[in-house]
Amino acid sequence: MGPNGEPVQHEPLVRDGSFMPRMIDHYTEMQSSYIHERRQVDLMEHLWAVKGNEDE
Repeated sequence: MGPNGEPVQHEPLVRDGSFMPRMIDHYTEMQSSYIHERRQVDLMEHLWAVKGNEDE
């Protein structure tokens, strides 16, 4: 999800003349604090769905 809450469209990374600049752009995008926080929430939701509340 992008910072505005809309899905982010990803282009496949291919080894051509634009590989490195696109790779750097994707890396920079992943460093975004919003995306980092969203990934953390996604991970927590995934773990809860997989593990649930096993202690009960």
